[in-house]
Amino acid sequence: MVWSSLTRFLMFAEVKLLERTWKVTFEGESPVSEDDFELDFIDIKGLFEGYVGFETTYFEKLLSLIEGNENYNGIKNLKSVVSPDNEEFIEKPVALVLAIDKNDLRYGFLLFVMNDDTVILGVWPQPFFDAVNQDKDLMNGVLGALIENVSNWKRVDIVIPIGE
Repeated sequence: MVWSSLTRFLMFAEVKLLERTWKVTFEGESPVSEDDFELDFIDIKGLFEGYVGFETTYFEKLLSLIEGNENYNGIKNLKSVVSPDNEEFIEKPVALVLAIDKNDLRYGFLLFVMNDDTVILGVWPQPFFDAVNQDKDLMNGVLGALIENVSNWKRVDIVIPIGE
């Protein structure tokens, strides 16, 4: 019985170790690092055998919704984005989309925004990652709903680095 429990624990631990994470640090209320906070975005490369994305025009549409929609916000407080390979990405064109729907479900996307294409690097939180793992079309559905169904969202934050 003890062996079975230990085996299940180790199998669970192994699965968690295989999930690569992006460490995202947000600037807190003050410039000192004591009140900074972090979120771990789970790398999606393994789910799709590579990174996936969409045309940057969709990201631009999402940005345009900040104007005229009080539930959509632009925020500059990304302090650090560290890849699963420990590479700092804050100087690259990264952005986050953090959203809460009317059912209080949370969704997060870590994006690499280029001129023509925007690449999804990771998602947050773990339950969203797990759901995407079960249904690969879910990410597209959520991203589409962010643009097409503005009233479905309690809050949508588009977060960029502090220096931009």
